[in-house]
Amino acid sequence: MEKKMNLIIGLCLVGLLGCAEKTPEVDTAAVVEAINEVREREWAALSSGDIDGLLAVFANDAVMMPPEAPMVSGEMDIREWAQGMADQFTIGGGYTGSEVEVIGDWAVERYTGNLELTVPSGESVAMPVKGIHVYQRQPDGSWLIVQDIWNINQPAGGNQ
Repeated sequence: MEKKMNLIIGLCLVGLLGCAEKTPEVDTAAVVEAINEVREREWAALSSGDIDGLLAVFANDAVMMPPEAPMVSGEMDIREWAQGMADQFTIGGGYTGSEVEVIGDWAVERYTGNLELTVPSGESVAMPVKGIHVYQRQPDGSWLIVQDIWNINQPAGGNQ
């Protein structure tokens, strides 16, 4: 009797497990490739002053935490911040490194880069930056930045 009961319980468990919703496997390489494209589109838009292009890589409710500045939250605030940067500086430089960890519909990227800000008079300052992007997969399968925090390794013109 005990063997029959164990067999019935075992079959029930197998049946339940077979009916359980399976978590789809993530193609990490494809996600990293998609995130690399988003990151490069972000830099291209920022360095060309393309505000709409920059907004296209951020979720509508994204949050940015730029160095030595208040938090910027949502599309309107990000647009205002980006336009202020574009009005004050020509932006150059680029990303120099990236490590991405994918967790289902989320990804976290730790990045490094060089940021060069040039004022209209031609004076420029270059600084190494580091930061974190948090991405979320959208219903259409694309990836957008939902959190962006970065800082500089040293104050502009200062020592570490």
